[in-house]
Amino acid sequence: MNAPRPDAELLAAFAGRADQTAFAELVERHGPMVVRVAEAILRDRHGAEDVAQAAFLVLARKAAGLRRSETVAPWLHRVAWRLAIDELRRRQ
Repeated sequence: MNAPRPDAELLAAFAGRADQTAFAELVERHGPMVVRVAEAILRDRHGAEDVAQAAFLVLARKAAGLRRSETVAPWLHRVAWRLAIDELRRRQ
């Protein structure tokens, strides 16, 4: 069994070659965390899934400009948190 590719490698593959498999691996790896962050703020699973989708759309748009660190988890966490807060404000 192969070791999982580092986030930086997956991000580079997506940004450089539009490698959809690499992007799908990032979504699979970090999607649950992104949903948990949003759900903790929104207290709504459906809304949290919408926020997660939006967070990964932001990642797709900004992939080429992101710093190639070992993991994109902290960046995705911040994006999910901000999007969820924005959604919470919009609802109020």
